[in-house]
Amino acid sequence: MKIGIFSDVHNNVSNLQQAFDSMHTMGCRHFIFLGDITTPMTLQAMVNMCNGMPIDILPGNNDFSYGDLRYMVTAENVTFHRDPAVIRRYGLNFALSHTKALASNTRTNDIIDIVLYGHTHVAEKSISNGILYANPGELQGRTGLCSFAVLNTDSVSLEHYFL
Repeated sequence: MKIGIFSDVHNNVSNLQQAFDSMHTMGCRHFIFLGDITTPMTLQAMVNMCNGMPIDILPGNNDFSYGDLRYMVTAENVTFHRDPAVIRRYGLNFALSHTKALASNTRTNDIIDIVLYGHTHVAEKSISNGILYANPGELQGRTGLCSFAVLNTDSVSLEHYFL
């Protein structure tokens, strides 16, 4: 399974559409959004771009709260999470947060396989103690390097792609 991972859109619907076009072409069938969509209209556009495929969403520091977000969109393919969150998808345990510190410090009885975070607008990937840590970068365009990531759950490998 391929999962498209992205963060920090900040209302740049054009870059978001480009990223979704690429993720769909690459065969992504699940999506994870790590915060900072910023407005309800962009949130709805993002959900529509999923084409009914599942998406896990958590709020960023420039978003509405978890409680507000989950009432803005009621599509069946959307799962909203509090920040930080621990989820299990395709046999892997994910720690998700908008910030690396929260994601890295998530307490759980499960072994975490992958830590995903956003906020810094910088694409990053590292492995520490057998755990994959990754930031997909940003789609806003603030840094001039717009990026997203694709995770292959079969090989537990993650690659960044730049627009």
